[in-house]
Amino acid sequence: MSRNLIHPSKIEQSAHAGKIFFVSIIRNDEVLVKYSQLNGNYDQILDQVQSKFVKTNGVKMTFNYENFCFHYIYNNTITYFCITKNTFSKYKAFQFLEEIKAKFESQYQKRLHTALPFAFQAEFLPTLAIQTKRFSENLSFDKIDDVERNITETKSILTQNLDKLTDRGEKLHLLVDKTDRLCDTSISFKTTSRDVARHFFLKKIKFIIALIILGLIMIYVIVSFSCGGPTWPKCLSK
Repeated sequence: MSRNLIHPSKIEQSAHAGKIFFVSIIRNDEVLVKYSQLNGNYDQILDQVQSKFVKTNGVKMTFNYENFCFHYIYNNTITYFCITKNTFSKYKAFQFLEEIKAKFESQYQKRLHTALPFAFQAEFLPTLAIQTKRFSENLSFDKIDDVERNITETKSILTQNLDKLTDRGEKLHLLVDKTDRLCDTSISFKTTSRDVARHFFLKKIKFIIALIILGLIMIYVIVSFSCGGPTWPKCLSK
């Protein structure tokens, strides 16, 4: 594990400080779909942070670390997770996650708990991209109403300092590029589609091999029955 949980200098002066950097939907430890506006080592961060998740239905929690916040909602084995700068509205972050949660569960309710990893990447990625852009750039909240909502909402959100949660002083190392990736969504589509196609191709090959083996076994059993036993005494004596 890297010795630095985050490298804030990489984005501290960035124009993207008010954006949602990364969002992911996870079932247990399996990523179902993910999206990022900016390049970064988000998979490494997620691998290390998700061991700290409190998996209680309905929980809303924020991990604070230096200039960053890791927000998540957990519900019935599904975790909705995002990374923002600490200056980003906590209320807006959780409203974003609630929006994603509502859309995802209404669309895939019957497949949530049986789908393969990344099964929804191609279908749900555009929704993540649109909602991430919408909440990152402008929600047209009235500032006074936003403050009032923050005061009410944060009462139900648990916040922890991630420094206290890391084991043996180990830290994550988050590297975020300044390049906006909203124009790179098509690349993510191609990569994910290729991975999914490869997965199903291998699964199909394994199934065919299993059928061939089963067929050979059945032929052997039939021949053995006709020839008087597994050593085929009737057939070999002729």
